[in-house]
Amino acid sequence: MKVVLVQGFIAGLCAASLSAASTAVPDAGVPFHDLFISLGAVPAPTVTERSSNGSGAVTSYDWQDTKDSGLQVALTSLNGRAYRWGGLVWGAELALGMYNITPTFFQVGGTRSNNSSDGTLNYRTFGANILGGYEYGIMKEDGLRAFVEILPHIGGGMAQAENEVKTVGYDRKSGTGFYNEYGIRIAGFLTERNWIFGLSAGVIKGSSKVKVYYDGYDTELRLKRSGAAMSFLAGYRF
Repeated sequence: MKVVLVQGFIAGLCAASLSAASTAVPDAGVPFHDLFISLGAVPAPTVTERSSNGSGAVTSYDWQDTKDSGLQVALTSLNGRAYRWGGLVWGAELALGMYNITPTFFQVGGTRSNNSSDGTLNYRTFGANILGGYEYGIMKEDGLRAFVEILPHIGGGMAQAENEVKTVGYDRKSGTGFYNEYGIRIAGFLTERNWIFGLSAGVIKGSSKVKVYYDGYDTELRLKRSGAAMSFLAGYRF
């Protein structure tokens, strides 16, 4: 539902951009630089755990009934040049993701067991994305204007995940690894003078592996993300 609403908003901005695209942009183009922050919901990972002990025995667990989405904060820098037909844009962003990956159940083979711990297990990512795409309806004049962007991205960085095992109580530890992701987003913006505000909707896919070590054995968490994302954006056009 949230993606449908955002896409409707973007469609309205597309119409506004098309109605104004033939004015205020010289043939030589207008260079621009955008800097904005975003806050949004992104798909949370599914988790599979592989535990191995010193004798080489391996047990696999599927973590079930985890959260569907997490929170991402990003700082994005984009550059480009506007023409009457639009313009190419490119840039980079730093992104911090935070997820609750606590399962309600564990599936081991054909056996399903409850998670009896009342603790919260977290997954965090911090990395960078490279973006490149197309922007249309770019205007550089006073007053209210609209533009849309289509931006594929690819990126990656550091990942940290928590796990816990039951001994006398619960022994919680964390491990680190790397993650990768790719996706595409469509963003619609309104500008008031040089301030920009907007919404974006898109899809993201990615994965990571994180190892957590205990005395006598270790666990490897395999995390996969796939789904819709939505963000609110605000920034400034230089």
